[in-house]
Parts: sequence; C-alpha cells; structure tokens
Amino acid sequence: MQPEPQPPLAPPPSGQGVQYKMLTELQPGQEIERCQFVVAPPEGLNINHDEVRYTAGSHHVLLYLTPYPTVPTTDTHGQTRDTSGVFDCGFGATADWSVSGVVAGAQSSGGGSMVSLPPDVAVKVPGGAVMLMNTHYLNANPKPLMAEARINVYTIPSAQMKQEGGVLFFYNPIISIAAGSTATARMRCAVDTDIVLTNIQSHMHRRAVNYEALLSDPSGQKVESLYKNDD
Repeated sequence: MQPEPQPPLAPPPSGQGVQYKMLTELQPGQEIERCQFVVAPPEGLNINHDEVRYTAGSHHVLLYLTPYPTVPTTDTHGQTRDTSGVFDCGFGATADWSVSGVVAGAQSSGGGSMVSLPPDVAVKVPGGAVMLMNTHYLNANPKPLMAEARINVYTIPSAQMKQEGGVLFFYNPIISIAAGSTATARMRCAVDTDIVLTNIQSHMHRRAVNYEALLSDPSGQKVESLYKNDD
C-alpha cells in the first residue's frame, strides 16, 4: 500500500529559517536526478537543524553548498546549461557541478533530520552563497507524477552560536559484487582534530545487508563501533 500523502511542509516562522523547494514532473516509469540552484539570503544562515518533506518516490533530497560566487551556467565539463530553474543532473549533482559540502537533506522519508545540533551550534552558510538542491525520483506509476520536495533550514542568531558544526558526508561509489556472491566495501577517512558527533545515519540500497561505522586508531585497529544498521 502507498503511504498516505503528507500535507506540504510549512516554512519556518519569520526570522527562524528559510524554506527551499523543488517542483518537478516525472513521466510514467521515469527515474531521474534533478537539480536546482538556490541562493542564501544576504545575512547568511546559521543552520541548527533541518526538516525535509517530499512526495513519495524520492530516493534522497540533498542541499549542497557550492563554491560558486553566482549561479553557474557552465558545468565542470565546460558545457553550457540552463540553470535558471529545475534541470536534469542524471549522473548525480556532483558529476557535473562543484560542491563543498552538504548542509541539509534526507536520505529516506523516515530518516529524520540530517542536521540536528545542540542549541548553540550551527552549520554556517555565508550570505549570498550558492547552494544546489538535488532530488532522485522514481515514478513507478502508470501516470505522470508531480513531485514536490521541501527543505526547511532552521537557524539561530549569530549571538547564540558558540561553535560551528558541519556534515561529514562519506560516499563510497566503488562497490563491486560478482553475480550470485557477496562482498564487503570499505572506506576510511582520517580525522586529525577532535570532534563531537551528534548524529549518525547510514544509507544503503536494497541489496545491502549490513552497515557499520567504526572508530579506529592511527594504526587502523578497531577501537569502537559507533553505529550499526541492517535496514
């Protein structure tokens, strides 16, 4: 059974954040990633937490921070693109555009907030920063689907912000599994400064059976299991 549709997500109250939304139509049987550039307000954003709601059928909804000073019209391959509205990014947002991090989003409809920080911590987005909203949809229905995704970023005043937070977004694109077999894919990243983890989420597709995040010492030896998920 299809889940009951949720009402559209209301924007944050005035002075407490910003909403970004994308509206796109998918044809029957179509699977596609789409993108849309958005711009932060002149005063910037101190994002303390986020909330995402979207039409059923999305694989993920992400909001990337980019290094562009203005909305670009040429991708990383030198191709001119119409970026004035929603456009196709069929191989993923990062295949054609430069990004410097993730500032909000959701990787499943029930995954909860990707950004969820203590009251005096925020992800800092400079004023006028160009961001890239990205959705991945599959329309498994025999009729066209009008899909809407909304991202609320809830902010705190600069005077309240005592420490800057951020998202460590680990993405392993190299997973090779021979037919009829099993395999394990691993990646690791050195963290050379003390950090405090407030939230951990995994993201696996239908053929994945186990996920674990480990803390290791400099020699690579396991110290602690931080997170496990088999869903």
